[in-house]
Amino acid sequence: MRRLNVREAQIDECIAMSMFALSQKPRNPELQQGELSCFALVKNDAANQRTLEGRINFALIFDRLERDWNGSISRHHWPNENRTWEWIV
Repeated sequence: MRRLNVREAQIDECIAMSMFALSQKPRNPELQQGELSCFALVKNDAANQRTLEGRINFALIFDRLERDWNGSISRHHWPNENRTWEWIV
């Protein structure tokens, strides 16, 4: 099981589309198909929502990792973040 920290601006799309974005490909250990990933709000966002005690609010079973070569996937799913990620889970 892997815990992934997510910003509040990303969490809704992560839940709705069952996907997540990463800057680096996980290597130690690599993600394995069928692995459970739990999404937790980053500490600052959880504090703002007064949910520090229950930050994990979504889980995803890993299926595949896709490279976002030109940033189009990142911009499509997280337009308000004003950034792109190299890997889409």
